Amino acid sequence: MDLRIPDYAILAVTLGAAVCGLFVGFSGALGFLTGAVSALATGYFAWPLSADFIASAWLRGLAVGLVSLLVFGLVRWLTKKFVHGLVAQPGDALLGMLFAALAGFGVVAGIVWGAGLLMPDNPNVTSAIVEEVLVRVGR
Repeated sequence: MDLRIPDYAILAVTLGAAVCGLFVGFSGALGFLTGAVSALATGYFAWPLSADFIASAWLRGLAVGLVSLLVFGLVRWLTKKFVHGLVAQPGDALLGMLFAALAGFGVVAGIVWGAGLLMPDNPNVTSAIVEEVLVRVGR
């Protein structure tokens, strides 16, 4: 099986995420993920809610961005403190490497596979994984 450019992108992001996860640990990686999801949800819901009392679009964007950033920091800090108290250090680093590698692979593979409808070149890595999942599910 020969690798194509999207395959190399998936492998590079997965490797980079694994190295970052090794340094930040499971608590840091999980804290970042929960903080990012919370900030995205805050921005999604705060944008239409703030339209009633902030008329200017750029000022509303600045306000929603600052609130989302504060929510990100608070949720990340709380998650990191809670999980770091539960998991000891060697396990924290190794679980962080595994979790970040899986998260990085999932995000990039999902983007590449989703954009595969627009690309004539389907990546081999994601095609092989999708075929394996379909075989395991029983299709």
